[in-house]
Amino acid sequence: MPDITLDAQPFDLAFHPTTSTVYAGLLSGLVQAVSYDHAGHYEHTFSLKLSNRSIRSISLTEDGAHMYAVGKGKALL
Repeated sequence: MPDITLDAQPFDLAFHPTTSTVYAGLLSGLVQAVSYDHAGHYEHTFSLKLSNRSIRSISLTEDGAHMYAVGKGKALL
């Protein structure tokens, strides 16, 4: 996996179970998705602002169809 630059400090990471995508929950309240390949190339796929506070935990369902995030205010997003 390549070294990936994010917009803010990550608190948690979740890897998609079937694709080469990693999701990062960030200090800034963003969730960033990054697709990568084995050659070291990566692309920021999308970014969601889910909270004005940090995203402390992130998880995907077993099939990768749904993502859950928990913010600092203890909200399930």
